[in-house]
Amino acid sequence: MTHSTNTPHRLFPVFADLRGRRVLVVGAGAVALRKIAALDGTGAEVVVVALRVSTAVQRLADAGSISLHRGVFAEHWLNGVCLVIAATDDPLTQARVARAATARQIWVNAVDDGERSSVQLPALVQRGRLQIAISTAGAAPMLARL
Repeated sequence: MTHSTNTPHRLFPVFADLRGRRVLVVGAGAVALRKIAALDGTGAEVVVVALRVSTAVQRLADAGSISLHRGVFAEHWLNGVCLVIAATDDPLTQARVARAATARQIWVNAVDDGERSSVQLPALVQRGRLQIAISTAGAAPMLARL
């Protein structure tokens, strides 16, 4: 199998079993909350690191649904993680998280930055056990939600 540099690459669709696996979410605002909500029911151990925390994310931590740590991202948070979601409003932090995860060969989704992401999180339509993932390969995430 050969790969031409002239051919645009395509993403490989995957549904991952996250039961018992640690997922790190960096950020705790509205976008991070949507990603955390998407992880609900997967069985993942969700760890959130953020300086500022929304009330809704704090409630999830208080209920024991997630593990919340207030502070800045540091590379040690990547230990034992299988997936990182960088969902902050700071482009420098987003880039730092993506670089650190990529260096460790950990799947990373840097929200709103498809170039730095090794994995895209598609829009999901769910009807009972049927799940349909919709992706624009990071080109137009809002379009996939329609």
